[in-house]
Amino acid sequence: DEALRLRRARAARCAVGAQRAGGGLLWRGRVAGGLVGNLMLRSFERSERIYNAMLARSYTGELLTFGRPAVASEDVYLLAAWFSFLILALVIAFMF
Repeated sequence: DEALRLRRARAARCAVGAQRAGGGLLWRGRVAGGLVGNLMLRSFERSERIYNAMLARSYTGELLTFGRPAVASEDVYLLAAWFSFLILALVIAFMF
């Protein structure tokens, strides 16, 4: 995401069009190094913003999960009743 923005900004500043931006190997190395450095700084700043937002929402680093609820006998009976109804409806539908 950030790298794409940086590439678009560089292309807009160069204004060369379809041609490849000029410069020798050393110049291209400087430009690529600047892009990578800028990308690292932006990524670090973004991670700090995200971390601060998580802290503002009471993030402690611990993942909270709910325990798996036990299956009650009433749930089993209800499921069996629904399957029975479904099978009965299919049998009646194919009979007519």
